[in-house]
Amino acid sequence: MLNGLAVGLVIVDTDMPAAKQWLSEAESMKPEMVYIGLGREEKRAMQLSGLLYDHLRRPIEPWLFGKALERGWDKLKQNRLAGRPLHGGDEIVGSDLSAQPSPVSQGLPSGYWERVLSDFSRALNNRLNKERFIGLFLEAVKELVPAGKMAVLLKIQGSGDYYVAEQRGLDPELQSKLLFKSSDGLVKWLLEKGRILNMATLQPGGDDGYEVIASEMKLLKAVVCVPLIAHGSMVGALCLGPKVVGTPFYERELQLLYTICGNVAMALEDIDLHEKLYNQNVYIESILQLMHSGVAAIDGKERIITFNDSAARILTLDRQKILGMDLRVLPSPLGDMLYETLTTGKAYMREETMLPAGRLPLELSTYRITGANGEIFGSVMIFDNITFRKEAELKRRQAEQSEVLNRFVGQLTHEIKNPMVAIQTFCQLLPDKYEDSTFREFFSQTVKQELKRLNELVDQLIAFSSPLNYRYDVTDALSLIDEAIGLLHEQGKGLDVPVKKYFYRHNPRVRIDRLNMSRAISYLLGYLLENVESKEGLFVNMQADSENGEGEKVNILLSNDSLKVKAEKLESLFNPLELKPDNSICLGLPVSKKIIEDHGGSLKVAGKNSNSVMFKVALPVFVERRTDRGGVHHVRQT
Repeated sequence: MLNGLAVGLVIVDTDMPAAKQWLSEAESMKPEMVYIGLGREEKRAMQLSGLLYDHLRRPIEPWLFGKALERGWDKLKQNRLAGRPLHGGDEIVGSDLSAQPSPVSQGLPSGYWERVLSDFSRALNNRLNKERFIGLFLEAVKELVPAGKMAVLLKIQGSGDYYVAEQRGLDPELQSKLLFKSSDGLVKWLLEKGRILNMATLQPGGDDGYEVIASEMKLLKAVVCVPLIAHGSMVGALCLGPKVVGTPFYERELQLLYTICGNVAMALEDIDLHEKLYNQNVYIESILQLMHSGVAAIDGKERIITFNDSAARILTLDRQKILGMDLRVLPSPLGDMLYETLTTGKAYMREETMLPAGRLPLELSTYRITGANGEIFGSVMIFDNITFRKEAELKRRQAEQSEVLNRFVGQLTHEIKNPMVAIQTFCQLLPDKYEDSTFREFFSQTVKQELKRLNELVDQLIAFSSPLNYRYDVTDALSLIDEAIGLLHEQGKGLDVPVKKYFYRHNPRVRIDRLNMSRAISYLLGYLLENVESKEGLFVNMQADSENGEGEKVNILLSNDSLKVKAEKLESLFNPLELKPDNSICLGLPVSKKIIEDHGGSLKVAGKNSNSVMFKVALPVFVERRTDRGGVHHVRQT
């Protein structure tokens, strides 16, 4: 088939079973030809790497195939310029080698320079595959210096030891067992000297560790060892045995080998970095695909670069179609939030949003991706479908509300029933004991008290459950406190309990509904009165925010040093379901809080020393603005 061809390119299908045998025969018949492999199996290509100039994997892009052909033609031209004999003993026209001096006599490489450099370039083009790269490197070295034995040592990642990564002419079983320590011998010498080790120049008594070095070089059948150094670190070494022609290694050859090995070392570092990045990418991609949360990321050009399976499932989108598309393909407002994070740096943390399509509730977080120098690479969003959580929360709230209602109605029923029972009992006894003046008097007082209690409960219930109508009036804070204490006395509460009042020298005025606000303060004092255990009584302290008494707020502090409440239960005092110690319902404190807040004020509870309770009521101060003539210009409440 090739007999009629003098020179040319041959494309070989490496997937054919007989490809290796055919290539061997063709190489022996037509060594001047350039053979390029084409196939799918990488392993098969590795087996034929010694017979092929280059190999392309199917399927292949037309432009890549064209580049391979260009390199092949360049290879043919280099062979012709080097004077390589053609089939039949013909010489390339215009090549006169007889006039040139012998390369060996000059100490130059024994092969053709152009072919060696071309083969070395081919090795560098395959540096994403470490095994293939090292194999092509050794083939190029073989053309440069025809050594019978060759080995490449590489450093074990994370260790100081070196192993035989590839060899030519050594025992394969021995290769797997050899391990070289960096603490002594050959590797130590190379690390310390950083130059070529030539056994011909090594002195037995003049170099430390000569015996260990000699024994290790003997195991490798080597006489020369060239370090592979990149960025000040030795990644490996090239060990060469004697030349098959028996000539020594020339200085020019060793210099060229050292330069080539430096480039090989950098290429090996690039391969390791590529493998590390590739493995990290696979690892991260695996994590993303296994995540239950959806993950979507865009780059600086607003294109979607990450979209895992969970994101596709949650948003019911095709993952393969989404990748590489503009972020606008994402449902609103996800694309807008990613873009905002990318451009402004605003990060959303556990933000809840509702997709208009399908009313899908999502919880999401966004982050901007930046480099070490602050360069913006893109933004990423992590989101979850919280439909089931929302449904569970709704059911829980409904159950809690049902439980609250049942408890409240139950307690309210008892609160109404107790005074009704007392009234009913006295009504039953009244006909028989009507003539008894003592009974009539007791009956009158008890029924009035129970009716007041029932009326107060109904008033509290109305005030808590429905909006109140307020009739505002201006009064001073001192009068407000006195009116609140008076309401308590009308109910028969606190008549024998002292109330110690400490007022500021100015008496701020407030604009309030006097009846409702007095009731609110009386409820707070009533709660404190029910727990008085000492003769110290209650303390009322009024404070203004400024020296002239015209601060924005007037603070009224109500406290009882004998009332002890744990800190974790203070806020629950305003819960309408919180029961008194006697298990009775108490709406007074929640109603007080509502009335005070309706007036633009605030009500807080705090623990004083030893967990004693103090209520802090803050009300806006009423301020009159007067004109220069002394008349009232306008009034306002701050």
